[in-house]
Amino acid sequence: MLVYFQPVLLGLFAWIWLGEYMSPFKIMGLIIGFLGIVVVSVDGLTVHVSIIGVVLGLLMAFSWALGVVYVKKVSNEVDAFWMVSLQCIIGGAILIGTGTIFENWSAIEWNGKYLFGLGYGSTFGIPLAYIIYYKLINAGEASKVGTFTFLVPIIAVFIGTVFLDEPVTYRLVVGLLLVGVSIYFVNYREIR
Repeated sequence: MLVYFQPVLLGLFAWIWLGEYMSPFKIMGLIIGFLGIVVVSVDGLTVHVSIIGVVLGLLMAFSWALGVVYVKKVSNEVDAFWMVSLQCIIGGAILIGTGTIFENWSAIEWNGKYLFGLGYGSTFGIPLAYIIYYKLINAGEASKVGTFTFLVPIIAVFIGTVFLDEPVTYRLVVGLLLVGVSIYFVNYREIR
């Protein structure tokens, strides 16, 4: 859940370093969007909260937001496809190395569903999604595009509802409404 504090930080960093306009509607929208994520995620919270996990989650959100602002600043110099390719190759190598050290390859069930998921995630699910994301960031305001990130956990819960027969809860509906209001507020054009 803390990772999805990223759009709030992105809005703040885009205002500070990119000079994007931060209207009261945009501020309110960013806060409402994060509240929507909290509402959807509250069922997943446990009694024990790991301080290290909280710090790492916030560090992830902070790093992600800084990275997006940096990409926006250098967008004329770096191609989105090349940048995403390098991120996936370097990140993949680190994760494979770390996984090989700390995990067991024999624990993986190499079946059709797993291979389909791996293939989809490594082609469309991550690289293509990030190429589109960075192209949109470069074409518009980073803070406005970033708010659509609030939809990721909502969509994940919705997919769980459709494919895993998880129940539609009032929290999902309320969270979805809050995220919708958030996206509207952040993208609202004030008459000046």
